[in-house]
Amino acid sequence: RILLVDDEEELASALAERLNMREIVTDWATTGEEALQKIDANTYDLAVLDISARRDLPDEWRAALPQHAALAALDVVDLDHALLRL
Repeated sequence: RILLVDDEEELASALAERLNMREIVTDWATTGEEALQKIDANTYDLAVLDISARRDLPDEWRAALPQHAALAALDVVDLDHALLRL
């Protein structure tokens, strides 16, 4: 189960659709605060966060996150291509 945290509906929807095609259950939150509520209510194997969602997370969580994003500023076409490799 994966939690997607992104305020861009088109991007989150495209990612969720590709993951769901592979029978991976996904939930979506639009803010870090909403993500924390979902984490309290569910168990996730992975969280994929938009870099801007960091500001809503507790300090100790932010400190544990990598300082650089692994994937950044991908458009839906590039994202779709990248997800084919999942």
